[in-house]
Amino acid sequence: MIIERELIFFEKEIGTQNELFKFMFDRLLEKNYVTKEYLPKIIERERKYPTGLQLEKVNVAIPHTDPDCSNVNKIIIIKLKQPIQFVNAETGEKIGVSLILGLIFKSGDNQMDILKKIGEFLQEEKYQDEILNCRGQNEFYTVMEKLFA
Repeated sequence: MIIERELIFFEKEIGTQNELFKFMFDRLLEKNYVTKEYLPKIIERERKYPTGLQLEKVNVAIPHTDPDCSNVNKIIIIKLKQPIQFVNAETGEKIGVSLILGLIFKSGDNQMDILKKIGEFLQEEKYQDEILNCRGQNEFYTVMEKLFA
């Protein structure tokens, strides 16, 4: 399965983009889902190719890196307690992001399906409403599991 309970975090307190990437790296490395090159590569890639997206109700970032840093196909999903700064991929301006969809792809298996589901999420306000209305970790996991099933 592309998502798993141990990689979904609700109301996580993280102050900066670098703290976020370190948090993601630590969780993914302890499960052997990424290589040690993941952290510097994701920081570098985000700097060169920003992934922040301003949506109608919640701003999202979709950080990812090259497949050579990944050992599996997974998504790490983090709903932040407070937004952190990302650069908007479309405008180059800084925006506050509250939802992180970290993509880890080793191969093209399921990649197009996942990207299609993310595209649906980005376009449908009802999915954003479901996320914003979550009141706890279990409810957030259920919404994410339904979205990416």
